[in-house]
This record gives sequence, structure tokens and C-alpha cells, in this order.
Amino acid sequence: MFDPADTHRFQFWSPNVPPASEEALREVAGEFGSRSGSELELVVNDEYADRIDELRAAAASTYAQRNELAFRFLQILEHVRD
Repeated sequence: MFDPADTHRFQFWSPNVPPASEEALREVAGEFGSRSGSELELVVNDEYADRIDELRAAAASTYAQRNELAFRFLQILEHVRD
């Protein structure tokens, strides 16, 4: 989606990952890093909720479109509540 970007960040987002699955994901992320030389950041459980809250706050504070459909959807939802 962001091919012209100079850098890329790889992330895996999930709201509910059981402890055993989270441990397995951390192993996969480590292997991904070893093989690709890039970090795979896990945004799961409480961290996921915190990040979504940050995105919602940012979406509520602006009306400007940024061509990012998921963020635009959050903007609409946050402003409908007003």
C-alpha cells in the first residue's frame, strides 16, 4: 500500500491473543527478524487497546482526510457521537 515509502514497519495487530499464542507469536516475530533483518512488532491485547484509544483520540481531533481508509472510518465514528 505504501510502496513509495523510504522505510517500512511490519506490525501484527490483534485485540485478543491468549498467552500461549502470544508466546508462539513472539517466537515467530523473532524468526521473522532473523530471516528478514526487519522487526515484526506485535501489537496485541492491552497494547492493542491502548493504540486503538490513541487512534480514536487522534481521529476525534481532526476532520482532515489523509487517504487512509481505516483512519477515516474512525474519524466518522468519532464525529457521529458528537
